[in-house]
Amino acid sequence: MIEEKFHPDGIDINMGCPVYNLVSNFNGAFLIKEPARARAIIKAIKAVITVPLSVKTRLGWKEDTDCLEFVKVLEDAGADLISMHGRTKEQGYSGKANWDRIGEARAQVPDVPFLVNGDITSPEIAKEALDRSHADGVLIGRGGLGNPWFFKQVEWYLKTGMKLAEPSMEERISVIKQHAQSHIAHYGERGLVKLRKHLPWYFKGMPGWKDIRMQLVQVSTLEELNEILDHVLEPQRERIHV
Repeated sequence: MIEEKFHPDGIDINMGCPVYNLVSNFNGAFLIKEPARARAIIKAIKAVITVPLSVKTRLGWKEDTDCLEFVKVLEDAGADLISMHGRTKEQGYSGKANWDRIGEARAQVPDVPFLVNGDITSPEIAKEALDRSHADGVLIGRGGLGNPWFFKQVEWYLKTGMKLAEPSMEERISVIKQHAQSHIAHYGERGLVKLRKHLPWYFKGMPGWKDIRMQLVQVSTLEELNEILDHVLEPQRERIHV
Protein backbone atom coordinates (compact mmCIF):
# COMPACT_ATOMS: atom_id res chain seq x y z
CA MET A 1 0.00 0.00 0.00
CA ILE A 2 2.84 2.44 0.85
CA GLU A 3 4.55 1.79 -2.46
CA GLU A 4 1.34 2.23 -4.44
CA LYS A 5 0.32 5.42 -2.64
CA PHE A 6 3.62 7.28 -2.33
CA HIS A 7 5.82 5.73 -5.05
CA PRO A 8 9.00 5.85 -2.92
CA ASP A 9 12.47 4.99 -4.19
CA GLY A 10 12.76 2.57 -1.29
CA ILE A 11 11.14 1.47 1.97
CA ASP A 12 12.91 1.49 5.34
CA ILE A 13 12.04 -0.60 8.40
CA ASN A 14 13.12 0.92 11.71
CA MET A 15 14.34 -1.92 13.93
CA GLY A 16 16.36 0.45 16.09
CA CYS A 17 13.95 2.95 17.66
CA PRO A 18 14.33 2.86 21.48
CA VAL A 19 11.10 4.76 22.27
CA TYR A 20 8.98 2.98 24.90
CA ASN A 21 5.70 3.21 22.98
CA LEU A 22 7.26 1.23 20.14
CA VAL A 23 9.34 -1.35 21.98
CA SER A 24 6.49 -2.06 24.40
CA ASN A 25 4.45 -3.11 21.37
CA PHE A 26 7.23 -5.40 20.13
CA ASN A 27 8.41 -2.98 17.45
CA GLY A 28 11.52 -0.88 16.88
CA ALA A 29 14.61 -2.04 18.75
CA PHE A 30 12.60 -4.85 20.37
CA LEU A 31 13.04 -6.81 17.16
CA ILE A 32 16.76 -7.15 17.90
CA LYS A 33 15.66 -9.57 20.63
CA GLU A 34 13.36 -11.38 18.19
CA PRO A 35 15.49 -12.26 15.15
CA ALA A 36 12.98 -14.80 13.86
CA ARG A 37 10.24 -12.18 13.87
CA ALA A 38 12.56 -9.64 12.26
CA ARG A 39 13.39 -12.12 9.51
CA ALA A 40 9.70 -12.88 8.91
CA ILE A 41 8.82 -9.18 8.65
CA ILE A 42 11.55 -8.51 6.10
CA LYS A 43 10.65 -11.53 3.99
CA ALA A 44 6.94 -10.68 4.04
CA ILE A 45 7.55 -7.10 2.92
CA LYS A 46 10.11 -8.09 0.28
CA ALA A 47 7.54 -10.44 -1.22
CA VAL A 48 5.09 -7.64 -2.01
CA ILE A 49 7.25 -4.65 -3.00
CA THR A 50 9.32 -3.86 -6.07
CA VAL A 51 11.61 -1.20 -4.55
CA PRO A 52 14.69 -1.80 -2.35
CA LEU A 53 14.12 -2.51 1.34
CA SER A 54 16.49 -1.08 3.95
CA VAL A 55 16.63 -1.78 7.68
CA LYS A 56 17.85 0.55 10.40
CA THR A 57 18.97 -1.00 13.67
CA ARG A 58 21.26 -0.51 16.69
CA LEU A 59 24.25 -2.22 18.26
CA GLY A 60 21.93 -4.32 20.36
CA TRP A 61 19.29 -4.37 23.07
CA LYS A 62 21.55 -4.48 26.11
CA GLU A 63 24.84 -5.81 24.78
CA ASP A 64 26.63 -3.96 22.01
CA THR A 65 27.67 -7.25 20.46
CA ASP A 66 24.10 -8.33 19.62
CA CYS A 67 24.51 -6.69 16.22
CA LEU A 68 27.22 -9.11 15.11
CA GLU A 69 24.67 -11.89 14.64
CA PHE A 70 21.63 -9.72 13.98
CA VAL A 71 23.08 -8.22 10.79
CA LYS A 72 23.46 -11.73 9.40
CA VAL A 73 19.75 -12.28 9.99
CA LEU A 74 18.96 -9.07 8.12
CA GLU A 75 21.17 -10.08 5.21
CA ASP A 76 19.71 -13.59 5.06
CA ALA A 77 16.16 -12.19 5.09
CA GLY A 78 16.92 -10.04 2.07
CA ALA A 79 17.65 -6.52 3.36
CA ASP A 80 19.09 -4.46 0.50
CA LEU A 81 20.80 -1.98 2.83
CA ILE A 82 21.55 -1.83 6.55
CA SER A 83 22.05 1.31 8.62
CA MET A 84 23.24 1.11 12.22
CA HIS A 85 23.14 3.51 15.15
CA GLY A 86 26.16 3.19 17.39
CA ARG A 87 24.34 2.69 20.71
CA THR A 88 22.25 -0.04 22.31
CA LYS A 89 18.56 0.30 23.07
CA GLU A 90 19.33 0.61 26.78
CA GLN A 91 21.74 3.46 26.12
CA GLY A 92 19.10 5.42 24.25
CA TYR A 93 21.04 8.51 23.23
CA SER A 94 23.39 8.60 26.22
CA GLY A 95 27.13 8.06 25.97
CA LYS A 96 28.98 8.07 22.68
CA ALA A 97 28.21 6.20 19.48
CA ASN A 98 30.57 3.24 19.02
CA TRP A 99 31.60 3.43 15.37
CA ASP A 100 34.26 0.76 15.87
CA ARG A 101 31.64 -1.79 16.89
CA ILE A 102 29.61 -0.79 13.85
CA GLY A 103 32.72 -1.62 11.83
CA GLU A 104 32.76 -5.12 13.33
CA ALA A 105 29.10 -5.58 12.38
CA ARG A 106 29.75 -4.22 8.93
CA ALA A 107 32.50 -6.83 8.45
CA GLN A 108 29.94 -9.61 9.05
CA VAL A 109 27.97 -8.61 5.94
CA PRO A 110 30.53 -7.22 3.48
CA ASP A 111 28.23 -7.60 0.47
CA VAL A 112 25.38 -5.48 1.88
CA PRO A 113 25.53 -1.67 1.51
CA PHE A 114 26.00 -0.27 5.01
CA LEU A 115 25.49 3.16 6.62
CA VAL A 116 26.93 4.42 9.91
CA ASN A 117 24.71 6.53 12.19
CA GLY A 118 25.10 8.32 15.50
CA ASP A 119 26.80 11.53 16.73
CA ILE A 120 27.49 12.81 13.21
CA THR A 121 27.44 16.53 13.93
CA SER A 122 30.11 17.93 11.61
CA PRO A 123 31.66 17.06 8.24
CA GLU A 124 34.93 16.12 9.96
CA ILE A 125 33.12 13.78 12.34
CA ALA A 126 31.29 12.21 9.40
CA LYS A 127 34.67 11.41 7.85
CA GLU A 128 35.93 9.89 11.09
CA ALA A 129 32.77 7.79 11.46
CA LEU A 130 33.23 6.45 7.93
CA ASP A 131 36.90 5.68 8.47
CA ARG A 132 36.32 3.84 11.73
CA SER A 133 33.22 1.90 10.66
CA HIS A 134 34.30 1.15 7.08
CA ALA A 135 30.71 1.90 6.10
CA ASP A 136 29.65 2.89 2.60
CA GLY A 137 28.01 6.11 3.73
CA VAL A 138 26.63 8.06 6.67
CA LEU A 139 23.04 8.33 7.86
CA ILE A 140 22.42 11.73 9.45
CA GLY A 141 19.75 12.13 12.10
CA ARG A 142 19.78 14.75 14.85
CA GLY A 143 22.67 16.57 13.17
CA GLY A 144 20.26 17.70 10.48
CA LEU A 145 17.68 19.21 12.83
CA GLY A 146 17.35 22.89 11.99
CA ASN A 147 20.30 22.47 9.66
CA PRO A 148 19.21 21.25 6.21
CA TRP A 149 22.48 22.61 4.78
CA PHE A 150 24.37 19.98 6.75
CA PHE A 151 23.78 17.22 4.22
CA LYS A 152 25.40 19.15 1.39
CA GLN A 153 28.23 20.25 3.71
CA VAL A 154 29.00 16.63 4.61
CA GLU A 155 28.74 15.44 1.02
CA TRP A 156 31.09 18.18 -0.20
CA TYR A 157 33.63 17.58 2.56
CA LEU A 158 33.72 13.83 1.91
CA LYS A 159 34.27 14.46 -1.80
CA THR A 160 36.80 17.29 -1.60
CA GLY A 161 38.12 17.60 1.95
CA MET A 162 36.97 21.23 1.88
CA LYS A 163 34.30 22.91 4.00
CA LEU A 164 31.39 24.90 2.62
CA ALA A 165 30.49 28.22 4.20
CA GLU A 166 27.76 28.36 6.82
CA PRO A 167 24.45 29.83 5.62
CA SER A 168 23.87 33.52 6.25
CA MET A 169 21.10 34.62 8.60
CA GLU A 170 19.10 35.71 5.55
CA GLU A 171 19.39 32.21 4.07
CA ARG A 172 18.43 30.66 7.39
CA ILE A 173 15.33 32.84 7.75
CA SER A 174 14.31 32.17 4.14
CA VAL A 175 14.45 28.40 4.68
CA ILE A 176 12.47 28.65 7.92
CA LYS A 177 9.73 30.51 6.06
CA GLN A 178 9.74 27.84 3.34
CA HIS A 179 9.53 25.17 6.04
CA ALA A 180 6.53 26.93 7.58
CA GLN A 181 4.77 27.28 4.23
CA SER A 182 5.27 23.57 3.55
CA HIS A 183 3.78 22.66 6.94
CA ILE A 184 0.75 24.86 6.32
CA ALA A 185 0.29 23.39 2.84
CA HIS A 186 0.30 19.90 4.31
CA TYR A 187 -1.47 20.35 7.67
CA GLY A 188 -3.38 23.62 7.27
CA GLU A 189 -3.02 26.43 9.82
CA ARG A 190 -2.40 23.90 12.61
CA GLY A 191 0.85 23.12 10.84
CA LEU A 192 2.44 26.05 12.68
CA VAL A 193 1.70 24.40 16.02
CA LYS A 194 3.27 21.17 14.79
CA LEU A 195 6.28 23.15 13.58
CA ARG A 196 6.99 24.69 16.99
CA LYS A 197 9.25 21.90 18.18
CA HIS A 198 11.41 22.19 15.05
CA LEU A 199 11.87 25.96 14.92
CA PRO A 200 14.32 26.42 17.84
CA TRP A 201 16.80 24.06 16.22
CA TYR A 202 17.49 26.65 13.52
CA PHE A 203 18.96 28.99 16.15
CA LYS A 204 20.54 26.55 18.60
CA GLY A 205 23.93 27.73 19.79
CA MET A 206 23.53 31.27 18.47
CA PRO A 207 23.78 34.39 20.67
CA GLY A 208 20.41 35.17 22.21
CA TRP A 209 18.85 31.98 20.88
CA LYS A 210 17.10 31.16 24.17
CA ASP A 211 15.00 34.32 23.98
CA ILE A 212 14.16 33.58 20.35
CA ARG A 213 13.27 30.01 21.29
CA MET A 214 10.71 31.14 23.86
CA GLN A 215 8.94 33.16 21.19
CA LEU A 216 9.10 30.48 18.51
CA VAL A 217 7.55 27.73 20.63
CA GLN A 218 4.46 29.90 21.14
CA VAL A 219 3.69 30.86 17.53
CA SER A 220 0.31 29.84 16.17
CA THR A 221 0.02 31.88 12.97
CA LEU A 222 2.25 32.59 10.00
CA GLU A 223 2.01 36.31 10.73
CA GLU A 224 3.42 35.81 14.23
CA LEU A 225 6.27 33.72 12.90
CA ASN A 226 7.17 36.20 10.17
CA GLU A 227 7.17 39.05 12.69
CA ILE A 228 9.64 37.20 14.92
CA LEU A 229 11.87 36.25 12.01
CA ASP A 230 11.87 39.76 10.56
CA HIS A 231 12.83 41.10 13.99
CA VAL A 232 15.77 38.67 14.04
CA LEU A 233 16.92 40.09 10.71
CA GLU A 234 16.77 43.74 11.79
CA PRO A 235 20.31 43.88 13.26
CA GLN A 236 21.65 42.31 10.06
CA ARG A 237 19.94 44.95 7.91
CA GLU A 238 21.12 47.78 10.16
CA ARG A 239 24.75 46.68 9.76
CA ILE A 240 24.34 46.58 5.98
CA HIS A 241 23.03 50.16 5.88
CA VAL A 242 25.69 51.60 8.20
